[in-house]
Amino acid sequence: MINEFTFHGQWFLPESPDKIVAGNLKFNAKENPELLVFGTLYENGSVTTRELPLILGRTTTGQIITLYKGFEYKRKMQNGVVSSIYSVLYVFINSHYYREQALKFTKIEVKFKGMDAWIRRYGFEVNNNFESNEVQINYKRPSDILTKIDDKVAANICFSHSFPLNGYINEANVSQEAYLQFKFSENVSFDFMMNYVALFQNLLTLGTFEPAYPLAVNVYSNNSEDDEDEICSVLEFKPDF
Repeated sequence: MINEFTFHGQWFLPESPDKIVAGNLKFNAKENPELLVFGTLYENGSVTTRELPLILGRTTTGQIITLYKGFEYKRKMQNGVVSSIYSVLYVFINSHYYREQALKFTKIEVKFKGMDAWIRRYGFEVNNNFESNEVQINYKRPSDILTKIDDKVAANICFSHSFPLNGYINEANVSQEAYLQFKFSENVSFDFMMNYVALFQNLLTLGTFEPAYPLAVNVYSNNSEDDEDEICSVLEFKPDF
């Protein structure tokens, strides 16, 4: 997960696609993402209208973004210029969702802080021969741990690895990561998925005696005729323990 970034772009509400304001989305992984817009996404209304379930954006780098569960907590006017700041809980990168009901997926994958040490399943075998100045490293990716919660939900511990492709190098890095995967037999809401993620997060915190939190989250939907999953990355803040 990216630890800190600022996206510059244009932002609007799903129900008001013609009312576009410029602004910057800031994310530092320690606090809720913040959107500063020059103007406001809505004009007047009751306090409840300050809660904005969905805010859509297009960045100057060409990315499309959906902000989920937003709230305007500050608005000011300075020298005749109005600006507003929105705090949001989740940032979806790669998709626009015009309705909360559209936030439905079939799979979620989460990389947690402390998960690798808790799983303790590695595919490395290292042999050092100091006499011949030889180091031999063998790696085989561990088999995924597949389980079923019920007929509709599978909970899996999966492994991924990276390795160098160039044959002429003076340094070689092979790394392995474990991640949690929930697969559903049908589309379910993002909030429903996160309930399962929260249960595992609590279990991991209990098992490691250290606060666990997501480092990376990807959700997948399969609404296309070619049977290929559409992936969307989700960013959320990390508490500073």
